[in-house]
Amino acid sequence: MPEAVFDYTKVETVAKQLHDANNELVGKLAALQTQVTTMLSSGGGLYMEQSSPALHDAYIHFNAQLTTAMNNIGSFATQFDTIKQKLQEFDGNTQHAVVTAGQKS
Repeated sequence: MPEAVFDYTKVETVAKQLHDANNELVGKLAALQTQVTTMLSSGGGLYMEQSSPALHDAYIHFNAQLTTAMNNIGSFATQFDTIKQKLQEFDGNTQHAVVTAGQKS
């Protein structure tokens, strides 16, 4: 028979770590995008009339892809939050049904 064990604290801990990683990494990506944009502008340290705009556009696209991936970490965290919540509700509802059924006897 399959086994099911639910440790709400562990689920909550991992979900929080995922939320935190999502927030931290997305913030770092935004900061890096600002630094790259500054660096590729006139007087920024790596400015070339033709190449810099192309490099900038390529980095913006790359950063957007990474940001999407990092936000997916947050989506997993939200899924784990929801699973935990639904299992707790199921457990509470089952307990209530058992108690209620026992009182009818």
